[in-house]
Amino acid sequence: SWNCQGLGNPQTVLRLKDMIRFISPDILFLSETKNPDHFVLSKTESLGYENNHLIPPTGHGSGGLAIFWKPQVKLHILSSNANFIDTHIEVEGKSFFAAFVYGDTDKNERKVFWN
Repeated sequence: SWNCQGLGNPQTVLRLKDMIRFISPDILFLSETKNPDHFVLSKTESLGYENNHLIPPTGHGSGGLAIFWKPQVKLHILSSNANFIDTHIEVEGKSFFAAFVYGDTDKNERKVFWN
């Protein structure tokens, strides 16, 4: 899970590629992609993930979620919106639920969300 603070900066994309090379997570969650889905996919297509679910940003210059997973992971999206992606995951004989959460950028709305 990484708040990448936008994928428009080439240094951010290089850092992401380094992390994938060294850590190689089966599931990757990015928050605050700050760009439309087609742009996010163009910057992440070389990372080696076959599956993805994207939520575009809702405001100017903030938001945007992306989750990527490898073929050996059975990840099912249960629901999603601008603040979370709720999933059911099956991997290596284990089954569990995971929510990938991004708090609202507006502090008042963030409090409402968490309540």
